Amino acid sequence: MSRSPSFSVKSELSLKPDPERMQRWVVAFCTIRFDLEQGQLIEDCYPPGCLTQDEELEVAYSSFPDSVSQHQNRSSIHDCIFFFRFQRHKNLPQGNVTPSEITEINDKITSSELTEEKLLKRSKSFSSSKGSRYFYGYVFNRQRHDERLKRGGEQKSLVILSHGPFSSVFRPLLQIMGPLYFDVGKKAIEHIASYVSIWPSPVPGKLMELPIGNAMLKVNLPPAHSLPLESGMLSEESAASVAPFLPYNQSIPQGLFHDSDLFGTFRGLLLQLWVLWELLLIGEPILVIAPTPPQCCEAVASLVSLIAPLLCSIDFRPYFTIHDPQFAHLNSLQEGDTFPPMVLGVTNLFFLKALRKIPHIVSVGSPAPNSNRVAFASRASSGKISGRPEGFGLQQLSLKFSPSSLLNVVKLRREGPLCLMTEHKEAIWSSYAATTKPDTSILNRLIDAGLPRLLKVLLHLLILQLSLLLMQMNFFQAYKPEVLGSFCQNG
Repeated sequence: MSRSPSFSVKSELSLKPDPERMQRWVVAFCTIRFDLEQGQLIEDCYPPGCLTQDEELEVAYSSFPDSVSQHQNRSSIHDCIFFFRFQRHKNLPQGNVTPSEITEINDKITSSELTEEKLLKRSKSFSSSKGSRYFYGYVFNRQRHDERLKRGGEQKSLVILSHGPFSSVFRPLLQIMGPLYFDVGKKAIEHIASYVSIWPSPVPGKLMELPIGNAMLKVNLPPAHSLPLESGMLSEESAASVAPFLPYNQSIPQGLFHDSDLFGTFRGLLLQLWVLWELLLIGEPILVIAPTPPQCCEAVASLVSLIAPLLCSIDFRPYFTIHDPQFAHLNSLQEGDTFPPMVLGVTNLFFLKALRKIPHIVSVGSPAPNSNRVAFASRASSGKISGRPEGFGLQQLSLKFSPSSLLNVVKLRREGPLCLMTEHKEAIWSSYAATTKPDTSILNRLIDAGLPRLLKVLLHLLILQLSLLLMQMNFFQAYKPEVLGSFCQNG
């Protein structure tokens, strides 16, 4: 992203917001205030009347961190950015497409029938929010602590609501818009809405330059084949796009949330990425627990990105709360009931007891030093493999076989994930027996202390993506050799 540090509202701006054109990208801008008496209240929503009352409640309840993840520094302003996803409260003609439906239609269409026009046709349909089953809310939350105020502080959130999983656009936009809103108020929303109105329509898989004041957002949108089939327009074009259709100049096939920090988020559980990759590939439900909403969202986004360039066919909720209408159903599941294929990101430890039927639990992240959660002592434990390799050399990786590590494994299995109620740990609890093994040679290449930090992060992501892509190529070779040919030809 290219951005000027001196961004400001231009008083001479003659642009006016165009709600219809704006909705190609943004459904609504909402501001939510936490009222001590009434709870979460939507102060303003632009354009007005674009959400149902239930949708407004959903946005309001999902826009604040749980109390357990709030910072306790009583003399500071704390900002955070995260995002959530929820199902719209209206009946649509068609629901999510099941994997069997995708396979049945995809078998009727050969890869030679894929054309860029068909994918662009899908992207044009996707840029309309009328048929979307899900909304994505991108949140800039500010907590201001002041002992002079009742309860010692206040908090407020600015939310960009969209029909698309365009985190590469809205996270940097919130970095500009959030502070601007808290400086100049509602005028900032009108100003940003004016610029969004003149943006070109989103084109999946393309590098787009989006002006915003005296700044320019340069972002890559996820390719069309990776966009969720949730728009109620199941057609040959959308089903066929499950097969990767990649530009020739793209060395690493991208998918949803390709900009997520996979290495940074799971650096304490790198040996478990192969297990998680398999669980996602077969559509197993996963509960992700993290101390804060930003860490929680980054973890879910990173998991979804693991299977790129494949389409993520399971439901995912980057930040899930007890106010979500689906929580009642999940909480009511009885012994023998199948948990639906979902990846749920939570910060509230209550879910450990409420969602006992979920078979796979992942704990990531690090509590802030001044949070009211107990600081963790062991960082990278697992119900199956334990030990955090700091340098990921062979010597460090072999620590998982040490007697102390094996004792930790036994202890974690005995205690179960409820041990997180007293102490936060990075760990995985799962009875799934993976068929793939961690590639320690890949892990050993991830650390090079001589590289600058940014370059090192990019190298980490590149190596991990290449390793996972090779596994997917081997997986598809056994079922559809022509899909492997598509990977090699275009990637």
